[in-house]
Amino acid sequence: MQKETTVIIALSILLPLCFLLLSYKITIAVFPLTTYQEATLDVIQNGITPEETAPLLNYTALELSHVTDVRKVMNGINIFLGFLLMGTLSLLFYSRNNPLILQKSLRYGGIATIGILIMVLLFSFLDFTTLFTWFHQLFFPQGNWSFPADSLLIQTFPAEFFVNISRSIFLLALVLGIGAFLGSRIWSTRT
Repeated sequence: MQKETTVIIALSILLPLCFLLLSYKITIAVFPLTTYQEATLDVIQNGITPEETAPLLNYTALELSHVTDVRKVMNGINIFLGFLLMGTLSLLFYSRNNPLILQKSLRYGGIATIGILIMVLLFSFLDFTTLFTWFHQLFFPQGNWSFPADSLLIQTFPAEFFVNISRSIFLLALVLGIGAFLGSRIWSTRT
């Protein structure tokens, strides 16, 4: 009984993280981007050097420093997502013969995802600037994430870009959480 409870709690924590990071990866892959945004993401995601995209990206040294820091954070997120998926899949595989554990994990993981993301979405609609600042202070504590409004990096990625992409990520993760919860409800009525 103790092992079952531990697995349910672990999956209830891991599922919201998986849903959020998978939503991030999916959204980044399908979100409409300008030519400059695509070139910058090539530098960040694919290891393309800024020199290879020149003269398209004419970022200052400080802007390039931030782009490099973003690459490190995104690489860290990719590694974290890999471990997260391995842990989640391992627990799901471990529970494969116990439908009750799987059903409860989906229900509680869905509820946790829904609750967390509703709070984040509400906060983002009320005060996105503070949420954006907290995110950057957490991942870029050295402080090289604030640039003048006329900088190329800010013109390439204006505040509206971050508002729209963040809400898309959170909404997709919310849909996945709702899907998990509804799936658990359907599952419980059939067993």
